[in-house]
Amino acid sequence: VTETRRVWYAAWEMQCCGDPFEIGSRIEWRTGEADSEWLESVFGAPDAARFTDMVDHHPGAGAHLTRLNGVVRAIDVVTCRYERLKDSRAMTPVPQSGVLRSVSKSDGWEREGDGSTFVAYAVDVEPEGSERS
Repeated sequence: VTETRRVWYAAWEMQCCGDPFEIGSRIEWRTGEADSEWLESVFGAPDAARFTDMVDHHPGAGAHLTRLNGVVRAIDVVTCRYERLKDSRAMTPVPQSGVLRSVSKSDGWEREGDGSTFVAYAVDVEPEGSERS
């Protein structure tokens, strides 16, 4: 039995270089290890720990990526709120403000509201096989 992978697909990655997908789509993505520190800031530790991968169209030097081939089984839009860091112009997620909203397809552009920002898709993928690249 193949275990479903929980993939973080950042909004900016999708908007820049992604192709629309929907439940049932066959995908081939380059993924790296999920950024647990970032995910914990959005969701808290238990929910963040569910993510196994993150899509990476722009790997930095030394990035270890895997090619993930599979079928999309579920898609959630991820939104969160941001706040300004003290004494800074930088913004950071409001701790544990992440909200998931189930959708059947994605195009990289999702509605926002209530002070929340679209930050990613959380995608459940049933792998068909993967290889290091």
